[in-house]
Amino acid sequence: MGKIYRGVEEQIQDAIARGDFDNLSTRGKPLDLRAWRETPAHLRMGYSILKNARVVPPEVQVKQDLVAAKARLDDASLSDEERAAARTKVNELVAVDAVRQERLTRQGKPGPTRKRSRRPF
Repeated sequence: MGKIYRGVEEQIQDAIARGDFDNLSTRGKPLDLRAWRETPAHLRMGYSILKNARVVPPEVQVKQDLVAAKARLDDASLSDEERAAARTKVNELVAVDAVRQERLTRQGKPGPTRKRSRRPF
């Protein structure tokens, strides 16, 4: 085992001895790595950083906003004007989601033979 691995192992053992890992929510449970495996390799690191920072990726935020807007549209107590505004919001979010999904599909996995697009959408 190299010096780096020994140093890391020592730090982990010290943290265990101090009880730093005692109140973890997943203590004693196996790690669920399905989401990690299902995420395209070129997006994993970025999504992991966002998740650890408790930041929702833009694609997910649009989908959450769309669910909320659709729920508002189903509200029976809305006036005609409010219903029209809610319908407009749903349509806007559907368009934004479609554009984002298309961009992700066209981007594909960046590689040495394919240049990444510099376009905003």
